[in-house]
Formats: sequence, C-alpha cells, structure tokens
Amino acid sequence: MNGSFFIAEDYQYIAWAIDLGQSLMFYDSFILFPIGIILNIIEILIFRLQTFTKTTMGFYFSINCVLNISILTFLLIIAILIIFLNMNLMFYSTISCILYFVIMLIIYQSISWLNVIICADRLLFVLYPNKFKFAKNKQILCLILLVMFVMIILVNVPSFFFQLYEIKSNSSISNTTVVTQFCTASFEISTARETLAILWRIIIPFILMFVMNIFLIVKVKESKKKFSKNNNQEFRFVFTVIVSTLIFLIILIPNLVLAVYSNYYRVNTSMPQRQTFSAFLFLLEITTANVYLVRYSFDIIFQIIFNSVFRNHVFRIIANLFGLSKVRIESSSGGRSNKTNKTKSTK
Repeated sequence: MNGSFFIAEDYQYIAWAIDLGQSLMFYDSFILFPIGIILNIIEILIFRLQTFTKTTMGFYFSINCVLNISILTFLLIIAILIIFLNMNLMFYSTISCILYFVIMLIIYQSISWLNVIICADRLLFVLYPNKFKFAKNKQILCLILLVMFVMIILVNVPSFFFQLYEIKSNSSISNTTVVTQFCTASFEISTARETLAILWRIIIPFILMFVMNIFLIVKVKESKKKFSKNNNQEFRFVFTVIVSTLIFLIILIPNLVLAVYSNYYRVNTSMPQRQTFSAFLFLLEITTANVYLVRYSFDIIFQIIFNSVFRNHVFRIIANLFGLSKVRIESSSGGRSNKTNKTKSTK
C-alpha cells in the first residue's frame, strides 16, 4: 500500500478569501482612498501655517503627507483601471509591470526612511539642542532627502529586469486556451529584489527607529529641564515623533509576517494545497495593507491626538469656521462695556 496521500484544495475557503479580499479592495478604493487624500491635503494646509514653518515639524510632516497622497492616489488609479477598464497594470505589459513594482516599492520605502530621518532629527535635537544648525536649514534637508531618494532607486534596480511572461494551457473542461500571466524574473534577480525590499523597507528602518526611540525616551527624561522656552515647541515635536515612530513600527510587523510567509511559499514548491495557501496570502496581503493604509489615510487624526500644537490650531480653525471665536470676542467686549458703564454711572 502506497503511504503517500493527496490533500484536496479547500475551494470553499478560496472563494471566501477572494470574495472578502475583493470587497476590501473595493471599499478601500472608493471610500478610504478618497477620504485619505482629502484629509492629507487638509493636513498639509495646516502645516503650512506660520507656526509650523518656523520649525522642521511642518517641513517633515508635509512631505509625509505628500507621500501618503502619492500612494493613495496610485492605488486609486490602479483600482479604477481594473474596475472600469478591466486593465491591470501588473499584467498589461512588461513596462507597466516594471513601473507598478518600482513605484510601489519606492513610495513605501520612502515613507519608512522619512520616519527614520525624522527620528534622527529629533534625537540630534535632544542630544545637541544648540549645535548642528544645518538641521534647520531646509535646503540642506532637501538635499538629504534627495540622497535618500536616489539610494532607494538604486536599491530597486533589480525590479527593472522583470518581465511579463505568459503560459498558455488548454482546458479540457471548456475546450479553451487558458493564459496565465506572471510579472517575474530569474530566481537570482527575484530573490535579490525581495531581499532588498524586505531589508530596505522593514528590517533596517525597524532596527534604526527602535534603537533611536529608546535613546529618545531616555534622553527626554534627562534633558527636559535644559530646554529654553524658545525650544518648547521643538521639544513637543519630540513627543509626537516618539509616538509616531512607535506606531509605525507596530504597523510594520504584520507586513514582515507577510514577507516571511510569501518567501516560504515561493521557495517551498512541494507545499500541498498551494491554491488554498495562495488565497490565504492574498487575504493576508490585503489585510496587512489595510493596517498601514488606514494609518496613511487618517494621519490627521493621529496628529490631533498626539500633537498638541497641531491640535490647538485645528480647534482654532474650527472655532473660526463656526464663528465661535467671534461669540467669545463679543461676549468679552460686552462684559468690558458693562463694566465701563457701571463705572460711569457711579461717577
């Protein structure tokens, strides 16, 4: 008797996973992404106020919003092309499949490394508050960001060697030719891209931000008394950065789990129930993507909760929009006029 056995695919789970994943993609495309783009634009406008332009806070967080808008807009365009034109950029042509991965990887990695630079900026401020004036020079900061961007492009060079492949097979059931498309490259190039993508987007930024956050938390307790009133706003920026990077580290963890599972699936060709596991990976990818896409979309909510300077300006803008500040001014001026009338009558 042969000891080998065959494990059947769980087609009920496959159908459920695909249906749920597609539903999440639909609601993301037409609810989450448009709302996220609008909220990030509003956040940029607030960070352009004079209070924030005096410090690096408005500079860094405005760039962060631009990156958020870029990834949300790119994903929205892809969804619109798929739903209304039935055109998937990943499988449209070799050029489109290269551009799809290159753009996605560059934006995602830029967001990670921007958080590293913001964290380093605050650590430098806490350690040496009166030194390194170049850290406040926006031209130098733009140059640093440009170098970061060039490095990210160089890291993603293997993606330019991917190609679109088609495998044709005849279906015995419907007597038709089935075309399966892959945007892939040789094993060495594919492995290099995946390894660099994981290192450059998740592992290296994770380690750097984790270590710098520990230093920040320790040094903030030691150095708070040393800051003058002029640096008080910059110091409050430190707290915002600590919380921001910690949250960013948390949302990177599910993506790291996805990367490990995906590479295990790619290497282990003898794995049973490959279609079932592919459906699981698809749903896991959509779920983990939603974790950080929600974070990118509702960054303004995070700023309101953890950034006291930003929160005060938002409340002030809301008060002006609804005329609450005018009511306060009129009531206060009315109180003063009543007091003057009383003094005149007593005279």
